[in-house]
Amino acid sequence: MSRRGVWWALAVWLFASQAAAIGVAARVNRPHPVGAPVEFAANGVGTGALTFTWDFGDGNASEPSESGTVTHVYDAPGHYPVIVVVKDETGAVRSDSFLQTVHRPLPERPPAAASTIVHHARAGRVCNVNADNDTVSCLSTETLELLFEVPVGKHPRTLAVAPDDTLWVVNQDDASVSVLDVDGGSLGTIELPRATKPFGVVMSPRGEKAYVTLQATGEIAEIDLASRAVRRAPVGPWVNGVAVDAAGERLFVTRLISNAEEGQVFEVHPDSLEVVRTFRLAMDPGPDTEASARGVPNYLRSAVPSPDGTFLWVPSKKDNVLRGGARDGLPLTFETSVRSIVSLVDLAENAEVLGRRVDLNNRALGLSLAFSPLGDYAFVGLLGNDGVEILDAYDGRVVGGAKGLGKAPDGLVLDDAGRLYVNSFLSRSVVVLDASEVLSSVSFALDVVAEVEVSSAEKLTPEVLLGKQVFYDAADRRMSQDSYISCASCHLDGFEDGMVWDFTDRGEGLRNTTSLLGRRGTGQGRLHWSANFDELQDFEHDIRGAFGGEGFLTDEQFSEGSRDTPLGDSKAGLSAELDALAAYVASLDRVNPSPFRAPDGSLTPEGWRGLQVFRRAGCPDCHGGPDFTDSPTGNLHDVGTLRPTSGQRLGDTLEGLDTPTLRGLWETAPYLHDGSAATLFDVIGDRNPDDRHGATASLSDVERQELVSYLLQIDNVALEDEVEPPGAAPPAARVGCSVGGPGPGLGGAWIGLATVLWGARRRWRRGGGAESVRGA
Repeated sequence: MSRRGVWWALAVWLFASQAAAIGVAARVNRPHPVGAPVEFAANGVGTGALTFTWDFGDGNASEPSESGTVTHVYDAPGHYPVIVVVKDETGAVRSDSFLQTVHRPLPERPPAAASTIVHHARAGRVCNVNADNDTVSCLSTETLELLFEVPVGKHPRTLAVAPDDTLWVVNQDDASVSVLDVDGGSLGTIELPRATKPFGVVMSPRGEKAYVTLQATGEIAEIDLASRAVRRAPVGPWVNGVAVDAAGERLFVTRLISNAEEGQVFEVHPDSLEVVRTFRLAMDPGPDTEASARGVPNYLRSAVPSPDGTFLWVPSKKDNVLRGGARDGLPLTFETSVRSIVSLVDLAENAEVLGRRVDLNNRALGLSLAFSPLGDYAFVGLLGNDGVEILDAYDGRVVGGAKGLGKAPDGLVLDDAGRLYVNSFLSRSVVVLDASEVLSSVSFALDVVAEVEVSSAEKLTPEVLLGKQVFYDAADRRMSQDSYISCASCHLDGFEDGMVWDFTDRGEGLRNTTSLLGRRGTGQGRLHWSANFDELQDFEHDIRGAFGGEGFLTDEQFSEGSRDTPLGDSKAGLSAELDALAAYVASLDRVNPSPFRAPDGSLTPEGWRGLQVFRRAGCPDCHGGPDFTDSPTGNLHDVGTLRPTSGQRLGDTLEGLDTPTLRGLWETAPYLHDGSAATLFDVIGDRNPDDRHGATASLSDVERQELVSYLLQIDNVALEDEVEPPGAAPPAARVGCSVGGPGPGLGGAWIGLATVLWGARRRWRRGGGAESVRGA
C-alpha cells in the first residue's frame, strides 16, 4: 500500500475508533520544486473541537487552526522535517511527522557522466564492464538475471548508451572503443591512437557525439556517432573521468592524479574542444582530528553534475602531504593519512565551495557517485569498504548506507523502479539494492534484493584474484584500523598516487610513491627506495604499523625469530592472504606502453639517438639489463641526491638508494626518491651537478633533448631489443655537437603533438610539482 493509502486507512481508523483517544495522521506529500505552494493535510480525532499547528521545518510554523489543511512555500531546496500537532478540548496533544522534499527545478533530461555500469532503460537492462576479464555483461531489470557476457577489447573501463541504443565500451589497454548492439553483438571497433590509455566515455545529450578521455596523452577525443570519425584536442595531465551537462553545453574532465597542491577538473567546450577553465579543488586546511584531516584531493576518477545542474560533485581520496616528522613534526596516523571526500563545484560561480566539502569518516576510496532522479540524494560507492554511503545532497549529511556489497564497488546506477545497482568488480557481481524508500525519504536502509554473478570468464588465477581483493580491502580489520587504508589507497590499479609522503616516523624520510607496474613483485629486487623489504609479505609491517591493522599473521607467528623485522626471517607460507597479496603484485609484469614512441611502437629517430646518448653517459652501468636496474645485486647508490629530509633506512643511516627501474618513466614524475626533480630535464640537469648520476654535465642541449626523448619512450622493450628506425642519424656524427636550443620535438607529426602536450604539462605544473607524469 502506498504512503497516501496508509494515511487514508489510518484516518478512517481514527474516526472509527470509539475510544476517548486523540490521534492525528498527516498526509505524506510528493516532492515539490522550490517556490511552488505545498499543501499539507492531516486528519485527527479527539474530544470536542480540534486545533492543528504545523511546523514546516524551515523555521516557519502555522498559527493554530481548526482546519487540518494548510499551504506553505519553501524558498530553498531541502528535506524538511514537517510536524503537525493536534490538540483537543481536554488539552490532550498528539503529533505526526514526515520529511517534505523540496528540490530545484529539473531540466527535461539529466546530465551524464562516465561510469563502469549503466542503465539501458529502453532495453530493460543494466550493463557493466568486467575490467579484469575483458568482457561486458548485461542483466535484466525485470528478472534480475544475467542476459549475457560478451568479450570486448583489453581492459574495458567505462561504457555508455548511445542514442541508437548501442553500447559503447572504452578499452584502455588496446586503445579502442567496442560498439555493441542491445544483445551484445559486435558492431565494430573504433581504433584510437596507440598507447593513449582511453578511460571515460560519455554521450552528448545532443545525440551527435561521444567524448572519450585519453589519459596517457592528456587529450579529449570527440567521436562522431554516425561517421565514427575521431577528433582530438589537448586538455591537461591525467585526464580520466568525463561528464556533460543536461544541455550538452559544458563538458567536464577530471585529472586523476593531482599535483601536491590541488585537485583539478577541466571544463572543455564541447564544440571547439578548447579548455574553458580549470576548477581547482583546494588543499584541505583540516585540522587533523579523528574525524578530519588536511590534504590534497587525489584520484579524481569521476565528476558527476547534479541533476538540477547546480553543482559538480567530485568524489576522491585526500592525501595528507602536509604531515610528517620532516614537515610539521607530527607522525602520520591511520586516520590522518588518507581519507575519502566529496568536493562540490558551484557551476554558477565556477568555483569549489570548500565549506561544502564532505569528509567521509572511517571510509576508503569513495571514487564513484550516482544521484537520485531529483538530485536530492547522492550515493557514493566505497571501493575500499565494499559499501555505499548515502548523502543528503542539500546539506552533505550522511543519512544511511550499506556494507558487505560484494568486493570493491567501482560504479553505481539507479533504474526506473528505484533499485540501485552496484558494480562490485572484484567479486565479479552486481549487487541490487532496494533504494525506493530512500528516494521517497521514508527510510535510509538499502536492502539487498539480489547479487548477480556477471562474469564467469575469469582470467586471474584464484590466488591472484584473492590477492587483489586483499589489496583493495580496507574494511578488513586485519588490513586497517577503522577502514581507512589499504594497499590500493596509494597504488590504485597497481600504479601510484603521485605524492611524496613523509615517512620519517617509520624510520625512513620523504618518499615518492613508486608504481608497482612491471616490477613483478620482487622480480626486480628489493622493495622501496631504501630496499627495506625483500619480500611482499614484509608489508605486514606497514599493515600492523601505519595502517593500524591487526595483521594477517598471528602475533606468535610475527614475533617468532627475526620475523618481526623487515629483511628478517621469511613470512612467506604463513598466511594465505599475504601470499595471495604477493601473488597479485607479482602478476603486475608490464608497464603501460609509452605514447611518446612512434605510432608502430618503435623508437622515434630522436629516441634512438637518445639511446646512444644514454649509453655514452654511462646510464646502463646501473640502469642496464632487461629491467633497467641493478637492484638484484643488492647495491645501494648515493648519486648526490640525498638530503637531510631523505631520512634513514630502517631507522639507521641511509647510505644510498636502490636503483629504480626506468620502465614506464614517461608517466611517473616527479622523479627521484623525494620527488625533488619535476621533470627528466631536472634529473639530468640541476639534480645531477657533479655527474654522479650519469655523465650529463657536458651534454649539449640537443643531446639532453634526445636523452629525455629516449627516457620517455622506455616501456616494455628491452634495451638490447631496440631497432634503429629509418631517419636516425649515425650516433658518431652527433658526438660533441652543440646547438643553441632543444631539438624539434620527439620526431614525426604525432610525436610532435606529444611534444606540445609535454610542454603544456610542464606549464600546468604548480609550485615545482610537475604532475603530468609521475616519479620513478
